[in-house]
Amino acid sequence: MVDNQASVRVLEKNGYIKEGVLHHYPFGREFHDVVMLAKLR
Repeated sequence: MVDNQASVRVLEKNGYIKEGVLHHYPFGREFHDVVMLAKLR
């Protein structure tokens, strides 16, 4: 049960990383743009 909850939290983190977490860091926006450009290629 605990492992399941941990997995869900990790998935949530991964899901929202591009929308929220990265923006809290100075390099967040830049990194986000690089990631998006990489996905478009």
